[in-house]
Amino acid sequence: MTRTNVIRNSETLGDRALNILAVDDSEVILEFVTSVLEDAGHTVYQASSAAAAIDALDANSVDLVMTDINMQGTDGYALARNLRDSDRFGSIPIVFVTGDASEEFKSKCHSAGGNGWLKKPFKPEQMLGVIKTYA
Repeated sequence: MTRTNVIRNSETLGDRALNILAVDDSEVILEFVTSVLEDAGHTVYQASSAAAAIDALDANSVDLVMTDINMQGTDGYALARNLRDSDRFGSIPIVFVTGDASEEFKSKCHSAGGNGWLKKPFKPEQMLGVIKTYA
């Protein structure tokens, strides 16, 4: 599902609107993330699985991927490793969204090729700050 932005907030990243792929098997999380990012002026592509994420990346130009880790089928770590191994998608920043902020998680995040993480639960301004850091 593709959703486009209609509201511009020039304070988020200057005048730079991003194309962001949000990957999560929770529709509630996808809708929340999409709403916040679109309100900030970004275009959001949604995927509910790693396979759908690859399809979205094939069809769209994406500046950053935000992915859940625990999903049915292929998890977020495997998705990140697949992206890093790809000539086409290897340089796209990846932010993991998770409830875990342990040292073990951080190590797995870096090993899988993640640039950063956002710990659930989070506030909209926290998410926008992480996007600004890694985009």
